[in-house]
Amino acid sequence: MSDGIRLVSGLQVLDHWSGSACQADKNVVYKALFSVVDGSVFLTYDILEEDELPQQFLVLVKSDLVTQISLHHADSFGIAYIGPIDGAMPGQMPLS
Repeated sequence: MSDGIRLVSGLQVLDHWSGSACQADKNVVYKALFSVVDGSVFLTYDILEEDELPQQFLVLVKSDLVTQISLHHADSFGIAYIGPIDGAMPGQMPLS
């Protein structure tokens, strides 16, 4: 039985972002990160992907806030970005 995947990188991204974020935004980002761990992220959130970077995807946490996730292996991931969508990877396309 799998315990989900582990967060192994990007804690400095989370720390930097959370330094100026309000508590409500922190709560929704933490909830989204837990959904990555338990595997429910693709069922719970709108996901945007970049064709050129198939190992990365954006989680639309709320209308003005995204979290960019980088899959390292089948059992680990990292946080690449947290913030407004216009600061994330270029050319996002909604998943079908």
